Amino acid sequence: MAKVLVTGSSGFVGSYMVEHFKNTDVELIVTSRTVTNQNTVRLDLNDKESVIEVLRENKPTHIVNLAGQSSVGLSWKHKQTTFEVNMLGIMNLLDVVLEYIPDCRILSVGSSEEYGLVNLGDCPIPETNVLNPLSPYGLSKLSAGYLCMQYARSYGINVFHTRTFNHIGVGQNLGFVTQDFAKQIADIEKGDQEPIINVGNLEAIRDFTDVRDIVEAYELLLFNAEGGEIYNVCSGKGLRIIEILNILISKSKADINIVQSTDKMRPADVPILIGDNSKLISTTNWNVKHTIENSLEEILNYYREK
Repeated sequence: MAKVLVTGSSGFVGSYMVEHFKNTDVELIVTSRTVTNQNTVRLDLNDKESVIEVLRENKPTHIVNLAGQSSVGLSWKHKQTTFEVNMLGIMNLLDVVLEYIPDCRILSVGSSEEYGLVNLGDCPIPETNVLNPLSPYGLSKLSAGYLCMQYARSYGINVFHTRTFNHIGVGQNLGFVTQDFAKQIADIEKGDQEPIINVGNLEAIRDFTDVRDIVEAYELLLFNAEGGEIYNVCSGKGLRIIEILNILISKSKADINIVQSTDKMRPADVPILIGDNSKLISTTNWNVKHTIENSLEEILNYYREK
């Protein structure tokens, strides 16, 4: 039986990953830097002794690394922390795996922000596309991915890396557009906010996928991906941010005005990111099961009930 260790289990994607694995035939080791219940093992990837202790004691056969700083916006404010968590953490993990459990399979989760500035003609973006990250977050994930490839080629570690495009769902932190829009609409409906939604750049085009489809792709890659390879995880379809906002507004009876706010604009913003998922599909036979419209409605209803 596979023994799967999940890092960052208390995070947005981590919590969905844990729930997903509970419905599969694996022995699950749930870890997090902050322990909230007796079923979670404390693991801080920036503390190498912690990594040694947990991996030597549990000896997982597979690892899904979801620990990290996941916000592009916050990476501009906390550059050093973003690099420490996203790059040095995976280095500690790889070093300990190499020394104690070299046959372990490792899924390193990266980001479409590694591609950075691309042209419309480059889309859908293949894994071989030129990399030109425009944010500290994108650069930190690019560095982590290169590190994984170096360990795979130099030491033969069975590690593979994703470039995961935008994913959404109930439970994601505020600061991500779908959450910010949905919360503002719910607050307007309750009378807790004036009927004005403050927004940043609405013309950016992104490739959105429901988080439940994302974690299913991760499980399939964990057992089918080839070491030293990089895989896009995405729907292959693009939506402008304004389209996301319009879908959410269409599900409300409130009369809502849209106001662009300078404090929601980033120092640099990638105009378009649409991924090519053909390598993922050919490797795993993965497919999208949840529509964006249904995902957005679930998010909006969450804030209405909250």
